[in-house]
Amino acid sequence: MKTQYFTATSLDGFIATEDDSLDWLFPLGDLADTAYPQFIAGVGALAMGANTYEWMRRHADAVTASTGSAWPYAQPTWVFTSRERPAIAGADLRFVRGDVRAVHAAMSAAAGAKNLWIVGGGDLAGQFHDAGLLDEILVQVGSVTLGRGKPLFPRRLTSPALQLLGVRQVGSGFAELRYAVPRTAPRGVALLPRTAVLLARITDATTRGRIESLFEETPALPGPPVQESLERAQFAVIRLVLEGRMPIDAIVLLYRRDARDLWVNAGFADDARAHEAWWASLAPSAG
Repeated sequence: MKTQYFTATSLDGFIATEDDSLDWLFPLGDLADTAYPQFIAGVGALAMGANTYEWMRRHADAVTASTGSAWPYAQPTWVFTSRERPAIAGADLRFVRGDVRAVHAAMSAAAGAKNLWIVGGGDLAGQFHDAGLLDEILVQVGSVTLGRGKPLFPRRLTSPALQLLGVRQVGSGFAELRYAVPRTAPRGVALLPRTAVLLARITDATTRGRIESLFEETPALPGPPVQESLERAQFAVIRLVLEGRMPIDAIVLLYRRDARDLWVNAGFADDARAHEAWWASLAPSAG
């Protein structure tokens, strides 16, 4: 089983225009002539972002003309979204949010021995890479340039570099490239279960994203004592954010510099009972 990011891109590295248009793509060639038919036969589960899903929903006619069906996938599909969305008739869908690791585990269980396809967009593929879960990138490079738009893969991969496995020309419209992604240690740590519940209570998306990135900086260290200390530190950050008692920059600085000071400022001091009591006070509403 491999986790693969398969997509088409312009020569200058964009998978869609700024307004998510793919009008530039379809005239470049026949999908049946590309590696796609063989690729999709080996796929057991899919993941896509909300923009990709909404594009397919809005452009059902174009999808039907290209693939023969408004929803051409028989495989179960996980759609990452922050809100409820209408389902497409006949599609086997799961709407999800949060850490890609848990979704990857569910996809793997559903796919059996088959591969996992990260349909897009580029940042979602990047999140799977950040978690150390992406094995290959398969790119159909179209013979057009867009100037600007939605980036292919908004990550910097330089050391180690991708490993080119194959190149194939498809008429005059495409060059198909296949890369292996060197496995690296996952960036940071996964959110601990109770932390993830509380993090969802931060309603401002920008602030929540900044806290998620802050937690990702934490070195991944094993062992229950470390996990307990890590949870307490994450709890302290979220408590300070929710109660608005410190500027976000000060919270970030404390988290990076001195966990003990962070706990004291959040009201936990060095008492694990205070930490548990605060969780208990929120648990009924946190879920």
